Amino acid sequence: MMNQIRKIIFSPISLFLGIVVIGFLIYKKSLFFQVTYLDDNVWLLDYGWYLKNPSNIPHLFAQPDLITGIFYRPILNLSFMLNAIWAGSAPFLYHLTNIIIHILNSWLIFVLLKKFRYPRNLSYACTLLFIVHPVLTQAVVWIPGRTDSLLALFIFLSFVCFIKFLESRQNRYYLGTLLFFILAFLTKETTIVLPLLCVLYENFIFKSKRPYMKQFKAALGWGIVVGALLWIRAGIVIDRKNYDLFYAIQSFIENMPSLISYVGKIFLPLNLSVLPIARDTTLLYGIITVVCLTAGLFFSKQKRMNYVWFGLCWFVLFLLPSFVFSFLNHEYRVYVPILGCLILMLEMDFIKGLGENNQKLIVFFGVLIILLANITFRHSDQFKDRFTFWGNAVETSPHSPLAHRNLGAMYHLEGSFDKAEVEYKKAGTLNAREPMIHNNLGLIYATRNKLVEAEEEYKLEMKINPLYDNVYYNAGLLYLRQKRFQEAEAAWKKTIELNPKYIDAYKQLAVYYLNQRNFMEAANYIQQLKKMGVQIPSSMLRAANIH
Repeated sequence: MMNQIRKIIFSPISLFLGIVVIGFLIYKKSLFFQVTYLDDNVWLLDYGWYLKNPSNIPHLFAQPDLITGIFYRPILNLSFMLNAIWAGSAPFLYHLTNIIIHILNSWLIFVLLKKFRYPRNLSYACTLLFIVHPVLTQAVVWIPGRTDSLLALFIFLSFVCFIKFLESRQNRYYLGTLLFFILAFLTKETTIVLPLLCVLYENFIFKSKRPYMKQFKAALGWGIVVGALLWIRAGIVIDRKNYDLFYAIQSFIENMPSLISYVGKIFLPLNLSVLPIARDTTLLYGIITVVCLTAGLFFSKQKRMNYVWFGLCWFVLFLLPSFVFSFLNHEYRVYVPILGCLILMLEMDFIKGLGENNQKLIVFFGVLIILLANITFRHSDQFKDRFTFWGNAVETSPHSPLAHRNLGAMYHLEGSFDKAEVEYKKAGTLNAREPMIHNNLGLIYATRNKLVEAEEEYKLEMKINPLYDNVYYNAGLLYLRQKRFQEAEAAWKKTIELNPKYIDAYKQLAVYYLNQRNFMEAANYIQQLKKMGVQIPSSMLRAANIH
């Protein structure tokens, strides 16, 4: 009888249900979190009209990312489109999707650790650590954090297929490896290092005896797929001239110390932030962790050095690509690399000893999981709404101009213009070339009827941030107030040139041409609006002679 009960409790279904229950208990309150206005507003609010239209699905694969033109992430955008089609701009389904992805990834962590030949009890204990870990909170409760959790889903599936291919030599698993690799690459470019890790695993962990010629043929398949994906991406992404080699090298060098801080946040998650920057992130916890981890592995007699090196490579290689073109140390970026740290931890004699004594294992990991879950539960509250989010950003990263700028924007949206102005100017003090602050100051001055000052701010923004569509649109509104109609027309056309999906600019031009009795031009912009699914007032259709 006891054996039957034990079989039921430790069956795959029961273990998976345990992950589901813990995942929802930790993250269920995030289902009711609001938009933070850090990228999530772009998908849910700014482009909600676009994503709700299923006919735009093919366009996702023929254009850059909606956030920035230097990325090509159609699968990520497709996931947001599916949410938008089913739920519109209500955040609930977006958050639910994030939680489900995290739960699936947790199960795949268990599968992978088992495939790495770790004991079942230790693998499951580490899986529970993964699902409750505070450093992964951002990937679950912040809607755009899905970038790395969805990436992880496809990478983990690809790697599982690769291991099964090595075990069975069945080509269907090799094709599965390539398929999930493609989906991962179309989610985030970090995937590019996966083939190298597959080679390392085959030769140093699995210790494959496949002839090198067969390994070469498999590598050739990787090469063809990678080459095709890079070629497609190169033909689609834009704005590359603004992110040149110098920018990439500067970003990479400045972000290198983040390796240490990320290690610290994994093993000592005590200095978490919704918007961490290097200047305000201490390396102390990371240094302590690196010293302790190195000592623990050095004195572990049962460690397998091939696993140690593989775990280290997994952690470092999946982080390095994110150091290029980025000056923010988002914590969700360790979502995939954290598996490497779990491998390092499992190679320590102390942890292996716990695996041989279930009572000690339950006590140790039970206490650790409860502590981490408590931190995660409290930290997740920092993402519940825009004021809490940006307040935490300013508090934990006081030297971040972005944090001050966007806290100012939140005050701006609430109509607290004096507080907004203070934050904008603080951001400008930290970085004189911080984008958007002069545009936003221009909006405040325009509201106060200080039109000259507003125009000066808009022109400053155009000089600093010449590809920013909003500033041209706002300048057009200012020119309209001053009856400078031709300048307004030019500004709105520039807006559309920079952003062909800028609906309000089309509306303004349609109204402008109707007022100018240029019905042909008005009809052109009205037709464009109709194609984007915008409802046009019947009076405007009649005026433009559109039936």
